[in-house]
Parts: sequence; structure tokens; C-alpha cells
Amino acid sequence: MDFMRVEVACLNDQMYLGMARPDLFIRKPDRSFLVGYTKALVSIALMLMLIIVLGVTVSCIVKGPVALFFTLTFFLVGQFFHEFMMRMLSGEEQGMGTLESAVLIAQHRNPQVGMDVSSTTSAVLKGADKGLEGVLRVFSSIVPDFSVFNRGASFVENGFDVPFNDCVVPAVAIFAGFLIPCVLMAGAMLKFRELEAK
Repeated sequence: MDFMRVEVACLNDQMYLGMARPDLFIRKPDRSFLVGYTKALVSIALMLMLIIVLGVTVSCIVKGPVALFFTLTFFLVGQFFHEFMMRMLSGEEQGMGTLESAVLIAQHRNPQVGMDVSSTTSAVLKGADKGLEGVLRVFSSIVPDFSVFNRGASFVENGFDVPFNDCVVPAVAIFAGFLIPCVLMAGAMLKFRELEAK
């Protein structure tokens, strides 16, 4: 195992030098801009193809406007709210359930005071919120994290090479993980619709 020794010194007594641990890093040799740009483009192209695959799969089941709305919802939730959804399910986000919050808003009360309901009603509301949390947990495992596909762009815009294992491999894995079930579902739905039409 090789070690590298770094010595930092003030050459002049009028100089002040300060640095934190994250300020010092070893930069690997630069690759050409085209390599990083191509990796970022591949990730974004995979995201676009995944959106198309999801849209076509859903359109095999429902009509065009509903498929468009469904695909747009999938994209918006996966792009902007997936991380928040995962934080909610892990318990990092503070707050109450949906129905408890609705009751508190209707009663003009805050969470510290609590709801002005009986203990039975409170237990029913908490149970219903647990059921909604289960629905959210299932939904979070179905919706892909579209922010994975945009990771490479931030490296390119800051002038760094896009790490293949951290950006491109997860994008390929998510795309492949959705492609196979979507193709199978779309094929089955088209077959059933043909049989239904006969």
C-alpha cells in the first residue's frame, strides 16, 4: 500500500493558511470532455427511453390521455419527490399522518396541542394513516428514482469526469429493471385486448 505525504507550510510570516479536510483532494488525470459528456448523454437518453417505455406500456392498458397523465405523474414523482417519499417512509421527516393532519387543520390546532377527538377516533385515524403509509410504501417501490439519471450532468457542468459506477451503471440497472416487466406486461395486455375484440 502506497502512502502520500503532504506538507503545507507558510513561507512568509505575513501569510495565513487554512484549510478543512474536504478542501484537500487528489484529482485524477483529466479525460477528454467528450467522454464525460457521452456518459451524461447516455444517462439522459436512458431516462427518456424509460419514460417512453412506461408511456407505451400504460397506453396498452388505458386510453391515450390517461396514459399521458399517468406517465407524467410517474415522472414528476420520481424526479422531484422520490427522495422526500423515502425520507417520509424511513421516519426522517417529522410530522403526522395525512388524516391526522387534515383533522388538525379542520380544527385549527397545532400538533403540540393534538386533536380534539375521542381516543377511539384517534386510534381509527392513526390506523387509517398506517394503511395510507402502506400504499405509499408500495408506490415508492414502483416509481423509479429519475434523479439518478441526472447525476452525470452535475459532474459535466462542474468540469469533472462522470464516474461510470456511480452514474451510468445505476441508470442502466433502473432502465433494464423496468424494461423487461414493461415489455411483458404490454405484450400480455395487447394479447388480451386482441382476444377481447374477437
